[in-house]
Amino acid sequence: MSDAARGIRREGAVYLAATVVQRGLPVLVLPFLTRMLVPSDVGEVALGLAVSNLASILFGLGVQFAIVRLVHDDASDRRASWPALVWRQLAFSGAALVVVAGSAPLWAGLVAPDGTRGAVLLIALALGWVLSAQGIMLSLARTSRRVGLFLVMTVVQAVVGQIVGLSLAVLWGAVGYLAGMLAGALVSAVIGLTIQRVPLQWGLADGRQIVAFSAWFVFQWVTLWVLNMSDRLIVEGFLGAEVVGAYYVAYVIGTGLSLVLDAAQSAWVPRFFASRDRDAKRGLLSRALVPYSAVVATLSLAIALAAPLLVVIAAPSAPDWAASVIAVVSLCATYRPAYLLAVAVMNDHKDARSTAIATAISAAVALGLNFLLIPSIGVIAAAIASAFSYAVLSALCLAAVRRFADVPARPVLWTSGIWMAATALSVGVAILPSSGPWLWGRTAAAAAVVFCCVAAVWIARKHRSRASA
Repeated sequence: MSDAARGIRREGAVYLAATVVQRGLPVLVLPFLTRMLVPSDVGEVALGLAVSNLASILFGLGVQFAIVRLVHDDASDRRASWPALVWRQLAFSGAALVVVAGSAPLWAGLVAPDGTRGAVLLIALALGWVLSAQGIMLSLARTSRRVGLFLVMTVVQAVVGQIVGLSLAVLWGAVGYLAGMLAGALVSAVIGLTIQRVPLQWGLADGRQIVAFSAWFVFQWVTLWVLNMSDRLIVEGFLGAEVVGAYYVAYVIGTGLSLVLDAAQSAWVPRFFASRDRDAKRGLLSRALVPYSAVVATLSLAIALAAPLLVVIAAPSAPDWAASVIAVVSLCATYRPAYLLAVAVMNDHKDARSTAIATAISAAVALGLNFLLIPSIGVIAAAIASAFSYAVLSALCLAAVRRFADVPARPVLWTSGIWMAATALSVGVAILPSSGPWLWGRTAAAAAVVFCCVAAVWIARKHRSRASA
């Protein structure tokens, strides 16, 4: 194994650990949270987190996403511009937060007729601003490959946020939990800003190109928020806060594999951007698309099979449909490898525009399906809309990346076959019973699927090692 491969594996393990702690700890505390809060308060937490994610994108101005690519340019003046970019983002977004919070008496009555909802939204906005600053600090740590700092920041955010949040939730419900999340993110952001010692600077070299590149990221991630989060608002509007609380729990569990994929992406993308081997970059999708998709589709099927057990562990009071939602939502991970690979190549060519347009189309599809189907078939429609929209997003990105990479027809056809087979199997699993003997039968089947997947990967690696020897 080459030194680069070892470095990617080592850093990938750290990023995975950080992601598991940062995003997995909220999943682990779900059993406690669902017992401490009434279902309507769980729905308020889901709403607050959705609003804070949107606010972090808008307040971040795209800097936390663009910085990972632009820092690898050769121009030294761009490297010197990053302190100015960081401080400008903090200043402009901080001013925007003050304006929005100060005008709360004007808009609070429209979106928050009760005091609790108003407090939830204000804390969510503040959390979004802090998360945008923390996101930039994490991006700087990634680009400089300071994986230790990345790990410390994410662990502090998760641990402090959950401990304080659960403690305050006892007193103030959803408002207290979100306030604890705000405290954890704030401590993490201060650590990152202090250790990385971002010097005070305001002048920005080559600002137009940086702003243009960042602006497409803002548009892309706002539409991605619509794709990922808006279903919760629509579910609440049609079905109520109690239903959206249960849906939120099932959605978080179902997207667990996607979090692992994102952690792996965090490890190798900075190295991919730094590489000067253009031929290897052009051949990335032709080499990796099929095996990557096959492994992830298999693990996604295992999650669908194990959904009843996951519900019993995470939220035993969840309704019967929660396991079906997990099975369908897990399909999002099946389509994700194509999206991640294509986006890496397009961002390497500074083409954030194509990804943004593809995301906007997919978000529009998700919105349309949610509004059309939820009133007629219920909450499972939100899961169907998410899975189908992610398939659309991945297909559009695969089509767009052909300008920059070799994407032969055969890998695309094989990947399409994997998608169709995985979709049919997961939908079939979603309609199976989930209680009694079926629970343990599905759990055993999930374990068998994981074992077969691991064995197949091990055999393939052995075969490849012998062939290259």
